[in-house]
Amino acid sequence: MTDQIPTPGARRPEPLSILWRVFAAPQTLMVLMGLFALSLALSTLIPQIPPEARQDPQGWLSTQSGLLGQNNGVAAALGLFDVLHSFWFRLLLVLAGLALLVWMVESVEVAWRATGAGRWTPGALASWAGNAPPMRASSSLPPESVMARLGDLLPRHGYRLVGVPEFTDMDLVAGRRGLLLWVRPAFYGAFLLALVGMVIVETWGWQNQDWQPAPGESRLVGHDSPFALRLEEFGLPSGDGGPPCDYQSRLSLLEDTSVVQEITVTTGQPASLQGIAVRQVGYVPAVQIRGRDAAGRPLLLQEAGEDSGIPGQVEIVFPAPEAQPLLFVASHDLYVALSFTARAEDAEPELRVDLLGSDGTDRRTLQVLRESGAVEFDGSQLEVDLAFRPILSVDYRPGSRLVILGMVLAAVAGLVLWILPPRLVWFSIEPQTGDTTSVRIVALGGDRCRRRLPRLVQQVRALTDDT
Repeated sequence: MTDQIPTPGARRPEPLSILWRVFAAPQTLMVLMGLFALSLALSTLIPQIPPEARQDPQGWLSTQSGLLGQNNGVAAALGLFDVLHSFWFRLLLVLAGLALLVWMVESVEVAWRATGAGRWTPGALASWAGNAPPMRASSSLPPESVMARLGDLLPRHGYRLVGVPEFTDMDLVAGRRGLLLWVRPAFYGAFLLALVGMVIVETWGWQNQDWQPAPGESRLVGHDSPFALRLEEFGLPSGDGGPPCDYQSRLSLLEDTSVVQEITVTTGQPASLQGIAVRQVGYVPAVQIRGRDAAGRPLLLQEAGEDSGIPGQVEIVFPAPEAQPLLFVASHDLYVALSFTARAEDAEPELRVDLLGSDGTDRRTLQVLRESGAVEFDGSQLEVDLAFRPILSVDYRPGSRLVILGMVLAAVAGLVLWILPPRLVWFSIEPQTGDTTSVRIVALGGDRCRRRLPRLVQQVRALTDDT
């Protein structure tokens, strides 16, 4: 036969065959997977809009700096502030899914033919040989003798031989560990399953704004759900040496005023309620402060940013653990700054109370509190009641299990293919001028098979040497 590889169009009609071959090309899959990984990296590195601000993205962007600042219209137009919900990311998911589907179908066809369920055809061989450069071995033996010697050599190395009658009697396909070729469609199918799960999560899933409830406080779940959540109790373990994240929240799921279910949520262990996940992502201080001057009169305390204060008592709930809220003491023209350090391996949570001048300078630490106590400065006293509130996240991710299952199956299938790679090689024996015979050898079994191909070619050359 000739050196010409038959065109795969013989088995798929135009113009779909062209599009099919584009998605079946290794370069297409590599580019799409690279773009997908880059997109996930961007969603991690670039600040993403919080769920509560999605109704007004322009308003949220107006408060951002850096890459998402007001002067960067390109970043806003590309939706880099919400990568996983952008049009181009969803298009990328669709294209990657199509490529994985094509590769899965192609690998099913190869496994089907290699295990003897189907016959090899010129079109099938051409489809899988198109991206595999051939290697050659020459011999002075006639084609029939070369074929006979190959028939003796390859089975001794564990290969199973299948002829290609639609070509000539001088073509055969040799497979080793052929049954493991079925792992490949499982590998691509697992990734496809994970992508489907991601599409489901991004289309029908939702996440509420983080919630910092006090005991007894409740909130509707929303999103057409009839349920509400109520925090019953939140506690930190007492004593030294406890785990840094050993804190938990006890909640009730309510429908109208009836308790449907009670749950306990700990960090890293979310609870599921009617398909809704409740996660504990941290905790923050909730501080009540009362002040008195040297004469025993209540101090006028005003939280920074508020228009007016009231004498006696003020409550400050940290919006985030890293926040440093300010409290203005008008009678002293001073600011009290609060900062929080969460539980460490060998220390309890700490609330640091600093004093600043009216211009924000001359900062000095008054006291570090691990429990409620009194702080004195300039003849006045602040009584600090220290408590903590959990940071709870409520979300609904209907396809998350598909994502996890798909990634686990892909990892298992990939490990099997790496440890026990199947091999598939196409031999085409061609008579040449001058009483010589050429053996054209193409690896159809993937990259690892191609890396082992030179060794197999050397064995064939030694076998077909007439000397």
